[in-house]
Amino acid sequence: AWAFLRPVAQSGSSSNLHRTMPIRLQLYKHQLLPLDAASEAASKLSARTPAVWNEFKQSRYVPYPSTIFVTVRGVPPPPEQTVTYPYRPMAAHHIEMGRLTVDELVEQPVGGYDGEGLP
Repeated sequence: AWAFLRPVAQSGSSSNLHRTMPIRLQLYKHQLLPLDAASEAASKLSARTPAVWNEFKQSRYVPYPSTIFVTVRGVPPPPEQTVTYPYRPMAAHHIEMGRLTVDELVEQPVGGYDGEGLP
């Protein structure tokens, strides 16, 4: 079974995101495509598109006799974390602390290049 939550309403408001109460979602049965329709649909759609999204877009869903309650909440970003050489930043909140600043790197001459032309 699967369900969809539209976090932004068609009007553009984000009313679903500012609720304190859980939202009740209807569950739907996953419908397998016939072989000929599956090959036709696969040729039109990206391999990265989930099958349930294609079902939703084609209005091919059958209600499942159950619902699920979900609550959507914002999560504060993680605190900034410094990463020093020889390690590299691996996430958006990592701040790289190298041995040289950008200004120092720009001021240094490139090895074998004297500024007048290639060696």
